[in-house]
Amino acid sequence: MRTNENNVGVSVIDRIISVLHAFGEPGDVLGVSELARRTALPKSTAARIAAGLARHGFLDRRPEGFRLGERLVQLGERAARPQPFQEGAQQAIADLQAATGYTVQLATLEGADVVCVAIARGRAGAAPLTRPGSRLPAHATALGRALLAFAPEHLTKRVLARGLPRLSAQTVTQPGRFLEQLAQVRRTGVAYECGETAAGTACIATPVLDDERRPLAAVAVTGIPADADPARYTAALRTTALQLARHLSAESLKIA
Repeated sequence: MRTNENNVGVSVIDRIISVLHAFGEPGDVLGVSELARRTALPKSTAARIAAGLARHGFLDRRPEGFRLGERLVQLGERAARPQPFQEGAQQAIADLQAATGYTVQLATLEGADVVCVAIARGRAGAAPLTRPGSRLPAHATALGRALLAFAPEHLTKRVLARGLPRLSAQTVTQPGRFLEQLAQVRRTGVAYECGETAAGTACIATPVLDDERRPLAAVAVTGIPADADPARYTAALRTTALQLARHLSAESLKIA
């Protein structure tokens, strides 16, 4: 009897895993029929598993189907970062938050999106990435541009191939202007954002680079009032980026 129960358990787990593996790209949205086709499961089984995964946040239910959920992103971020990284990063951004009073975020690239890894919340003010695991199109954020400016060229091409969606009236959607922004970040080492993702607020970000100037992550001071000068936080931001670089491993966190 125990052997049969174990076999049933493995079968259920295998089916759940097959549904998750059906999503080949982070942005895939799949209906039940396509899930059934990709997994070779009966439609009723695929629908039942997908609905269960959605209830727990592992899939996100959309009108047109399902996509990978934020809970998976959060678990992936935990697994990908060793504990020393988590502790060192959180302390570094907490110190920067205490020095500036504003929210500080640490992020990395995933596909054409920028994904929040850690956050230290400051005074009231809109922040583009609200919690670890949240994401936005990289082109529209200071964090994303700080990363892309120093990332391999094929990642910028991937962003351009997806298009530059408008998140607000201030979002840059012209490829030429976007490339100019990246060139400016490479010259200055900092990226600015004002009202591109949240009206009335500004953000300044800088990349966290390894010894070969490859981006490991990016750190930002965000939620700054639009009429303030974000450049006043540049020195503290760069100091934090250097501290973070000492905690990150180019082998495990390099953006490729």
